[in-house]
Amino acid sequence: MKGRKPEKIVTVQKTRMSVATIYPNLLAMITDRDMTVADLGNILGVSDQAMRRRLLGRANGGTDITAYECHILCEHFHKSFEWLFATGDVA
Repeated sequence: MKGRKPEKIVTVQKTRMSVATIYPNLLAMITDRDMTVADLGNILGVSDQAMRRRLLGRANGGTDITAYECHILCEHFHKSFEWLFATGDVA
């Protein structure tokens, strides 16, 4: 990964369903802080590849974010689980 510019979360998704559709509030928090996939992975202690799979979600061929990882992200962003992982419109 040397010499490669960190990939922004917003540009990661290339499938029909976007990350914004799955977790719009999480994406909003990440975008507001100008974070990369690698930054988010570092918070959870996983690689950027693993983080990409988590952001895709199981329905899109990825994996799920675990309950413990949700807890870590809620604490990091100072938001409730219900808000951060809501699946509707950004509140």
